[in-house]
Amino acid sequence: ITDDGTKADDCVPGGIAKGLWETHPDVQAARADASIWSKTWIRADEMSQEMFFARVDSQFFDIFGINVIKGRASKEPHTAVLSEDAATRLFGDVDPIGRVVTRPGDGHDDVGDYRVTGLIADLPKYAFHKLDVVTSWPTAHRTANDRRTWEGWQNSLFGPKCFVKLPVGYDPARI
Repeated sequence: ITDDGTKADDCVPGGIAKGLWETHPDVQAARADASIWSKTWIRADEMSQEMFFARVDSQFFDIFGINVIKGRASKEPHTAVLSEDAATRLFGDVDPIGRVVTRPGDGHDDVGDYRVTGLIADLPKYAFHKLDVVTSWPTAHRTANDRRTWEGWQNSLFGPKCFVKLPVGYDPARI
């Protein structure tokens, strides 16, 4: 709810982040799928775990100061970065880099296999949300509708959330 009592939606067209990049180059903006607040089943070998699964764009880690501690974050489709906790739950003591995790199911545009390319430290216990499996947002672009939601101005209840990081001393009214 906004200050004037009207309802606001935190799922916004991805074009907002793109527009901010173009009109305010000193402002950081990132998109993340709305599913970052819900769990889904993830499988690796014979192990299945319920985990938080997120599709994010390339600026997401920078905005939140999330460092890849092993391997790398990849922008390639069907690649994933795991939290240390997720890697341990799925693979035990085995190095997960290069291994495959699967989001099973049907009816979702992001089901399938993901090659693990990196590890991130677990977020603090009271972080704004939990990240277990983080994938690149191009993975989701299987239809023109997906592209319009992530890159254009089509709004969707399950579309991306837009996070903005202003430089120190930046006046929000400039946006």
